[in-house]
Amino acid sequence: VTNKIPIVTKATSIKDLIAMFQKNKSDFAAVVDGEILVGVVSEKDLIKLIKTQPIAGIQPIMIKEIPKNTSQRTVEEIMTSHPITVSETTTVNDTIKIMIANNLRRLIVVDSNKKPIGVVRLVDVFKKLSE
Repeated sequence: VTNKIPIVTKATSIKDLIAMFQKNKSDFAAVVDGEILVGVVSEKDLIKLIKTQPIAGIQPIMIKEIPKNTSQRTVEEIMTSHPITVSETTTVNDTIKIMIANNLRRLIVVDSNKKPIGVVRLVDVFKKLSE
């Protein structure tokens, strides 16, 4: 479990989210309302902002262009609400089952009040299993 977890609010602009990802070399963040986890946002969610442009006679290609209005759009628009989480007492086996069943690479660890306190990544699970 990694205790350092990037945190944003629903009102964080997409522009600020991208800047935070770059600054922290991160690809996801917990979304909180006060201290309570309400969602998660990742680079995959940002991909939703990428436009697909068909070209005559060629398969559609992805244009990697972030819309210009990212300063007005917020994390709330693209986040995943009600993310799957684990607690500090969740076993390694249960964590693996949750990750596999939901095709996840990471899970946010929350305390009994749903406050995010860390993140467990698939690589952490593999490391624990190899000990």
